[in-house]
Amino acid sequence: PGTDQIHKSFEAVKDELYKTGTVVSAAEGDVNPTQTAGSTSAIEWKDKDPNLSIDFQQNGVSAGYGKTAGWQFREGREFSKDFLTDSTAVVINESAVKFMGMKDPLRNSITFYGVTFKIIGVIKDIIVDSPYGQVKPCVYFFNKDAGSTVLLRINPKVSARTAIANIQRIFKRFNPEQPFPYTFIDGAYAQKFGN
Repeated sequence: PGTDQIHKSFEAVKDELYKTGTVVSAAEGDVNPTQTAGSTSAIEWKDKDPNLSIDFQQNGVSAGYGKTAGWQFREGREFSKDFLTDSTAVVINESAVKFMGMKDPLRNSITFYGVTFKIIGVIKDIIVDSPYGQVKPCVYFFNKDAGSTVLLRINPKVSARTAIANIQRIFKRFNPEQPFPYTFIDGAYAQKFGN
């Protein structure tokens, strides 16, 4: 669960989680990796056919989201707080590269509602919708605002029960009024395949 209160204290929350040894990576996002926050047809790029219209899936994510979600990069890198220019950068998936016909995506940019965004990374396609359909073009934006989701990569040496207890205790300390719903991403993916 992500809230404004957790977002405002996110660095401290992460530090506390790391100290317990429970979490090895943490990030914020609009949604978890098995979902999409929305779609847009407002993406433009060099040499785009003006008659072409397609919805790109879009998600806002924080620095470290790729590491936490397990993105596999074909080229480039993920968002970093060390680069001020990442506020106008995007990471796209392979399907977006193919759809746009880009030969060298890291030397290109896209335009979104009149704002130019430099492509800094290309990731392998991730199943977001049905695992039996074609993966849609997707664009990830660097989001400095609170996402609705906190994504945590749990230390594999820590049991799920212990991890949840430690995480809940820390979240309650920073925001005692907020409920604590959670989802295991591997379980969410399994449901997509009917397991």
